[in-house]
Amino acid sequence: MIPRHEGTATARRFEAIELELPRAWLEPESEVERFELFRKLGQDEKRRILAYCTAMALRPKLAPASANDVTAFDLALIETGGRVEGYWRPTKANYLGRVTREQLLTIGEEVFGAGWAKDRRNDKKGKLAELLDAAFACPGAEGRTPEQVEKLTTWLPAGMSFSSGVEPQSAVAPWVKTGEKAA
Repeated sequence: MIPRHEGTATARRFEAIELELPRAWLEPESEVERFELFRKLGQDEKRRILAYCTAMALRPKLAPASANDVTAFDLALIETGGRVEGYWRPTKANYLGRVTREQLLTIGEEVFGAGWAKDRRNDKKGKLAELLDAAFACPGAEGRTPEQVEKLTTWLPAGMSFSSGVEPQSAVAPWVKTGEKAA
């Protein structure tokens, strides 16, 4: 686990993933025995270990804009099933207070509809940031539609969502034919 992130949602998720990884191959004292046991693991088990190790070693970045931009971090996030919205939500301090008034109106329109933005077109930036901060903090508040609750729990700024439809290029080495195992 990453000690500098202890107690965060991310650290708890990584701890849970780590507990689900196969560990018996690590038990022998001999490196050769460990390696042989590792080699006997299934491809899915090896991929899970690789994805976990890669995710632990790399720094987060914005989501790829195209298939050519996909990195090992992106693949690790996909392999581990990580969802950014489960670890980060917009607040006034970390995002909403840092964007323009127009961007806040756009966010409100995306989440609550055009009527929300129209009704608040004369509000100051600080008021808009506070309203959206409260909404993201308590998405299931009374009076919200299921659609609004869904949007409040899943909305992310552009570049933070890894479900943008960008398909990663194959992670299989080009010299390995489909269905064959790499040596």
